[in-house]
Amino acid sequence: MFINDAMKRTGLTKKAIRFYEDKGLLSVQRQINGYRSYSEDNILTLKKIKMLRSCGVSVSDIKLLFGNMITVEELLIKRKKEVENEYGYYSGMFEDISNVFQNYKKGQYDLDVQFNETTYNSFIPSDTLILGIDIGTTSISAVVIDIENKTNIETYTLDNAAGIKSSNPCFNEQNTMIIYDKVIKLVELIVTGYPGIKAIGVTGQMHGIVYIDKKGDAVSPLVTWQDKRADEMLENSCTYCEKIFEVTKERIYTGFGFATHYYNLLNQLVPSDAYSFCSIMDYIVMKLTNQCCPLIHV
Repeated sequence: MFINDAMKRTGLTKKAIRFYEDKGLLSVQRQINGYRSYSEDNILTLKKIKMLRSCGVSVSDIKLLFGNMITVEELLIKRKKEVENEYGYYSGMFEDISNVFQNYKKGQYDLDVQFNETTYNSFIPSDTLILGIDIGTTSISAVVIDIENKTNIETYTLDNAAGIKSSNPCFNEQNTMIIYDKVIKLVELIVTGYPGIKAIGVTGQMHGIVYIDKKGDAVSPLVTWQDKRADEMLENSCTYCEKIFEVTKERIYTGFGFATHYYNLLNQLVPSDAYSFCSIMDYIVMKLTNQCCPLIHV
């Protein structure tokens, strides 16, 4: 079917449909003469987009949902948090959002949802795109920027959700492979949509460490900067951090990799196959560039 048919079937404008296509939310086949030919799957996808957009879900979050980077349940929680932050907990929008998501999960996409797309940030292909990634303690974020025009093209945010429960209340660790998997999938999703990206910049939580083996593979969880193990008592009413200061005259705080490693050494917690350690950002960059050794300045 042609775009006029798609408009009638979905109630969306031609501009909105083209916008969603440009954003990579649906792939439309073209006929020999170049005209777009919309399938039933395209119509279903457009109805899904319309439902989600009607309750304020961002285009980038819909991308994450369609790319299996976030579940419907996680998206509902995220959208409710956004509404709470903007309008307050008692906003009447909560019920509307819940109803839309309930119908979405039931597969009821043919509801008469009143919505007109008004947010268009058309993207002009550029050869000056860069991708920024922030690996935070609670979330993983990314942004596509046109560096020459100083324009923010698109942003993405995922819950980190990699925490590991420990019997020791002083320990604060996260699953390295969950973080790695989320970042790699996010990069793949973004690069597919923006093949003109020329560089990737990575930042994130400082001081935490991941032990790696000689092949560059993680052999431990990420011990985060929030870890308090080095504040435990070592001997003679002296903490691990205080012992470091006594010996080196350098003030190293708990959560810093040096203090964490010192504690692990004395408590036989360093993995037997550990060859080195690095920050979570160093680890991700090492993997993205297909290296076996992280590039770290002393």
